Amino acid sequence: MLVQGRGSDEKGALQAWNDGDRDLASSLAHKVCGEPPPSEREELECWLRMTVVHAAASRKPALAALRLPVALGRGTRMRGLLESFRAHLYFEHWHLRDAIATASSSARTGSGLNDLDRAMLIRDLGLYRYRSGDRTGARDAWEAAGRHFLRLAETRQALGCRLSVGRVWLDAGWYVRVAAVAKTEVAEARRLEVVDEEVEALLLLAQAEPARAPWALDLAAAAAARMSDGPSDARARLETRVALARAQWAVFTEQEGARALCEELLEVAKDSVETRSLGLGFLAVCHAREGAEEEAARLLAQAEDPLKRKGIADTLAYVRLCAGLSWSALKRVDWARKEAEWTAFYASEVGMLALRDRAEEIIASLDEPSELNPDRVRRLVEIATQTELEEDSTTALTAVAEAALELLEAERAFVILREGEELRVVASAQAPGEPVGEPSKAIVLRAVAREGSEILAADLDDRGELRGSDSVVALELRSVLCVPMALRTGVVGALYVDSRKASEKDLSRAAWVIRALAGQAASVVRTADRIQASDRRARRGREFAHDVNGALNVLILVAEELNELNAGQGEEAVEDLQQITQRLHTMVQRFLGGEQPTRHPIDLGVLVQQVVGPMRREARRQNRTVRIEVQPVVVEGSQEQLGRVVSNLVSNALKYSTAEIHVEVGRVEEDAVLWVRDDGPGVPDELGDRIWEPGTQASDALPGQGLGLAIVKRLVRRHAGSVSAENLERGAVFTVRLPALP
Repeated sequence: MLVQGRGSDEKGALQAWNDGDRDLASSLAHKVCGEPPPSEREELECWLRMTVVHAAASRKPALAALRLPVALGRGTRMRGLLESFRAHLYFEHWHLRDAIATASSSARTGSGLNDLDRAMLIRDLGLYRYRSGDRTGARDAWEAAGRHFLRLAETRQALGCRLSVGRVWLDAGWYVRVAAVAKTEVAEARRLEVVDEEVEALLLLAQAEPARAPWALDLAAAAAARMSDGPSDARARLETRVALARAQWAVFTEQEGARALCEELLEVAKDSVETRSLGLGFLAVCHAREGAEEEAARLLAQAEDPLKRKGIADTLAYVRLCAGLSWSALKRVDWARKEAEWTAFYASEVGMLALRDRAEEIIASLDEPSELNPDRVRRLVEIATQTELEEDSTTALTAVAEAALELLEAERAFVILREGEELRVVASAQAPGEPVGEPSKAIVLRAVAREGSEILAADLDDRGELRGSDSVVALELRSVLCVPMALRTGVVGALYVDSRKASEKDLSRAAWVIRALAGQAASVVRTADRIQASDRRARRGREFAHDVNGALNVLILVAEELNELNAGQGEEAVEDLQQITQRLHTMVQRFLGGEQPTRHPIDLGVLVQQVVGPMRREARRQNRTVRIEVQPVVVEGSQEQLGRVVSNLVSNALKYSTAEIHVEVGRVEEDAVLWVRDDGPGVPDELGDRIWEPGTQASDALPGQGLGLAIVKRLVRRHAGSVSAENLERGAVFTVRLPALP
């Protein structure tokens, strides 16, 4: 039970918070959460609640106040709500990666949140992902949250999620779909009598159908006016949203009175950094169209500076689009191209395709095309020729990395390959005096994982969602270019360059250089893959011929024996003939079909008797004896492949033995063990472990291809086993260990 003092402080803090007195709320809450956390569940709930109030009221030290031990209150609703609030604070401070990680963790089942809490947190996660540039992740989160809200009969919240998904579709340029959804949701919002959602749906409609924008914007303004009886801050927020949409439409469609609408927007947007920056950007375009270059430049600087400081890249992209429009109107072609290209590259990366199209319209309207540097073209041709002639793929990819370093004037360059879910650096280059190190994993993953997104950041200070990554901070990076290496089968890796200083180079020219080099690197990878595939096919062919040849030799001996036997004396030979024929048939089918052998429990002792039995005839022809001693021991594997292991080891022993071969199967602890001993000369010391390599033979070896032991090692490894060779006083013993079944 709570003591009276602590209970009164909690009630007082909550009352002060509801009354808007943050200082008193923070002070009273700190009396509770300033003490060590209690162990009793009810008191811990109170302590966590007051921690949230204190953090929310004090704001500045909020994040530090919420850094609590992981296990403290785990699984309780208050701890779950505290983590949700911490994610929101990260978002407010524009620590997007931390916000996403915290919200994702807290949204999992078992965090203590109830169904409604989780649905609201997943909705917020969609916002965090959207602002980080992850449109696909945002859409998935909002759709999931919408389903949760519908199950909970929270129809208004579900409507809000559908409108958020509509925003993603609008960014992707799916105007017809957005217009249809917006019309449906306007009717739904009116039925539910929710003004916020009605205004949002009308604003979506205005952007999806520019020809009907004045009508939709008038309806949105009328809906916002119906909030006159509601909270003043809610009404002001809606009026600002409508004013922003009016100004944007008027500027982008070059309407008369656009300047006045921009000035009206700035009057109502004094407390919003992002909206004010957009208003300043729109107003700059108006002044530029009037020829007022100095005023346009001043307004653009005021618009960009606060966004760059916070790293709000998506809003900055719209302001830089305004800069492109402004410099284009003022005939400042190089400046206009630079701003429009930055916007186009960023918008393409994060899926804001409608914004990208606007930026590309500016680029296409400019009179002077961007010229190619002939020295760069010449160098790219040299690299293409060099990599085409180079047989070693690592050397060729290193040449690509060195060319990227040179042509892009970077400090480090890496070629990274994607191997399943893993990323591996296969080639690198660095400027003199620079450590090799590793590329920024966060950026490479972003480029590779997002179906081949390009990361073209000439100045990471403009990119808040990237500059806070641990690897970027640790490496003190200022510029990064990372382009996926794509083949028809998908993304196979990335070409990455970075520097600790912002790049002053023309971004479009840098983009086509790194794209060309990434394409060349992908071509090297494709060629290497084809060579490896060809080598694998050739190896399979050699191994197939080797094993078939061995089986045919035994088959010939059986046929000769049958020819010498009288009637009724060939039953054993016929059985051997059937086994060998079946083995040959299976091997041919596997080879022609390329199918993988099936695995099942196999008694290794029985298999050895089946395989070695027919091979005794060859031993008798050579005046040698094969002795078999087996114990029952079961393994999981392919009968065909393990049979090849046995036959190759026994064939190898027959080549070198002088009198006797001993084949034994037993169990040693958790392993099934196969021993094949011969009394030959043993393994030459100079060969060592090379005996397991294809084509390796002793200088005095009998005729053969040197493939048998290589086949043995490869097939044993496929069965999670091991194989070794050891010389004895006379001869050698080959030992195979495989995991035994209970």
